[in-house]
Amino acid sequence: MLEDWNDYDHDCYVTVDVLQYLVENYPKLTLKQRKAIGILVMNDDEFNLDPIYDQIDEWVGHYSSEDASAIIS
Repeated sequence: MLEDWNDYDHDCYVTVDVLQYLVENYPKLTLKQRKAIGILVMNDDEFNLDPIYDQIDEWVGHYSSEDASAIIS
């Protein structure tokens, strides 16, 4: 796994394009409807990012199992 990561010179972002997601999964929504839903998502203080953090934690485990110098505790 680590040998595939030759380019470490980049920023690491995970983003969600809510409008694109809605276009792909709910194609009958209008642009106005998609934007309204996007605003609802962005303003939701209880929007749950835990599943994303859980997946990141899984990758930390995978990485640290191959790189003994990675201190994760």
